[in-house]
Formats: sequence, structure tokens, C-alpha cells
Amino acid sequence: KLSWAQQLNVMKLLPAVLAAFALGVEGKKKGKGRAKWSQNCAALGRCNIPLEHRDPSLNAAPPGSPKGHLKPIGHDDFLDSWGGEVEVLHTDPTPEEFWTKFWPRKPFLLKGWAQKSSAFKNWLSDEYVTEH
Repeated sequence: KLSWAQQLNVMKLLPAVLAAFALGVEGKKKGKGRAKWSQNCAALGRCNIPLEHRDPSLNAAPPGSPKGHLKPIGHDDFLDSWGGEVEVLHTDPTPEEFWTKFWPRKPFLLKGWAQKSSAFKNWLSDEYVTEH
């Protein structure tokens, strides 16, 4: 059985593992509904050089792919989607502030908000996690 700290370390690695698998899937499915898997650019070490010196075929997407597909974060294809910095709130917005300033599409980050949750306090305990 893993301790809480060990479980947390595994959870930290999970997004990177899933991203590696997701980025390694080829765009077209082959055979009986199965996708052909291969290692991605980063796993093979081919992307460890600046974009301007990289072989362009590494980030070439098939025709008809969505804009930015297979492009690294920060690529020029994403410049027109940049809407500026996301506002960070250290206190809860009032209902009026939420409905007039952020609704329906202005993103914001509630800094420290999860720490107010009872789940945050309860899940720090190995006993609580084991029981529930």
C-alpha cells in the first residue's frame, strides 16, 4: 500500500505519462479501430533544440488538422488566440462582480480557494483517505 506522499508523487507523474501517450498517437487509425502508437518528438529527444533550428517535418500536421495541431506551445499559430493575462483573485468575487465582470467568458484564477474546502483538509489524512 502506498502512503499519501507516494500517492501524491504518482499523481504528479500521471499527467506527463498521459501526455506522452496522447502525443504519440498518430492521427489516422489503422486496422480494427486501433490507433498506431509511436514515441513522440520529446521522448525521442528530437525536440530538444530551438524551434527555428528543428526539422519542420517534426511538427507537420496532416492536411485538415485543427490550427496549431502538433505545434509546440508558444508557436506563432497560437498568437491570435492570446487574450492577455488571466486575472488572479486572492479573495472570492462577490456575486455581482462575478456576473458583471467574468460571466460568461472571462477566465480567472481563484488563488488559494481550494484550501478553504473541507476536502482539502480531509484528504491530508491517510486515515481519512483509507476510510473513504
